[in-house]
Amino acid sequence: MAYHIININGCERIRRLPMLFKVAKRSVLALTAAAALVVAGGTATAADFAGKTVNMIIPFRAGGGTDVWARFFATEVVKNLPGNPELSIKNVPGGGSITGTNQFEKLARPDGLTTIAISGSTQLAKLLDDPRVQYDYGKWKAIVASPTGGLVMVRSDVGAKTVKDLAGKPLKFASQPANSLDLVALLAFDLLKLDVQPMFGIKGRNDGRVALEKGEASLDYQTTSAVLEQATKSLLDSGTAVPLFSFGIRGPGGKIQRDPAFPNVPSMVEAYEMIHGKPPSGPDWEAYIAVYDLSFGMQKMICLPPETPDDIVADYEKAMATTLSNPEFKAKAAAELGDYPQLQAKAATEALQRGAAISQEAKRWVQGWLKDKYGITPGTEVNN
Repeated sequence: MAYHIININGCERIRRLPMLFKVAKRSVLALTAAAALVVAGGTATAADFAGKTVNMIIPFRAGGGTDVWARFFATEVVKNLPGNPELSIKNVPGGGSITGTNQFEKLARPDGLTTIAISGSTQLAKLLDDPRVQYDYGKWKAIVASPTGGLVMVRSDVGAKTVKDLAGKPLKFASQPANSLDLVALLAFDLLKLDVQPMFGIKGRNDGRVALEKGEASLDYQTTSAVLEQATKSLLDSGTAVPLFSFGIRGPGGKIQRDPAFPNVPSMVEAYEMIHGKPPSGPDWEAYIAVYDLSFGMQKMICLPPETPDDIVADYEKAMATTLSNPEFKAKAAAELGDYPQLQAKAATEALQRGAAISQEAKRWVQGWLKDKYGITPGTEVNN
């Protein structure tokens, strides 16, 4: 579909609100009247999207994980906006999501008609100080943050049932670039002292699954949605692959616990304790957790530009809440994406801001690890 950026006159008036405030500051009545004029073209009601088109930028190729997730959510959410607007989706791949995200930052107006769907790699690029990044996602307004899980598996012919059984065994892992979302897995393997030889060059985790199936790789991980698909399920059901551990999911108090999608599989914390005999700690673990939170704890997000008026944000929040409370949508989401709690409204924006405020210590540790281990420096191209 064509990509459009449309401005609503009412939102232009909102942008002039500081001037109106200055003129009217000596008169409470005048200020109230001015505020009434700038909201929704003269009324203090929610925005009306009737006859409009909501444009969503997806900074990844069509058919990829983020694209599938975004279309799954956006189609239903837009239906629940007041006025039942049309939906236009534009895929702008390039630079590991940087190209399309830069475009959103530069062109999107705070009128509710342009949204973006991002993934963990969008946030990782900022974390790793990629010089091509021209966006500051910490200032955006998130409508939903969707966590997901990841399952690490090994070929059964390796002869391992747990991570402890892998001690001293050389393993091959088909990987995207080390500064992609595969960074979580590579850091996990390092923390667990596994002898892993990455085979870089694949463009997506589906290629990793195929490599494992053919015996070209001995170790692999897949996100929950992929594990729920028949291709990966058949590997596990047939015994070709054995689950080792999941990356886990944040539970009460922020602790990493077992993934509800894989309740019988140890979490990364349990795997660490198997290897080291003690709970995880130290700068390497803190860096891993920071990357995990960006990559899996809030892997997919739908956001609006900064300065989007509160009434428009409220419309999106209500539309998302309506979508997530729909029993049919919930059942379909659980079957296709995993039964994970979705962060909405304020909680989603707070999660986005936490990710943007990652500690300098964690950032320096990850950047140093990538440079020392793989020769990767800020700006190294990441494949989509």
